[in-house]
Amino acid sequence: VVKGSPGIYVFPNPVTNGIIQLQMNKTAAGEYNVRLTGANGQVLSASAIKHSGGSATHIIKPGSTLVSGIYQLEVLAPDNTVNTIKVLVSSK
Repeated sequence: VVKGSPGIYVFPNPVTNGIIQLQMNKTAAGEYNVRLTGANGQVLSASAIKHSGGSATHIIKPGSTLVSGIYQLEVLAPDNTVNTIKVLVSSK
């Protein structure tokens, strides 16, 4: 498991079905802004997650099909801290 911080990470990683599952464990309630960028820095997906606090899994479905490679998932927390998670995508 590749962890961006103790409380926020992507599982499973590598992603194989094109759907990113963002695990949030014991994190504060509030709005989290999530951006997925490709290797060239292009923003592929941007969304806001309303997290009710505690532990939950949030599904992120990028607007386009993800090809095999390495992506960056930036998670901006309500307290303005940024977690950057390396997301590996492999085709089956």
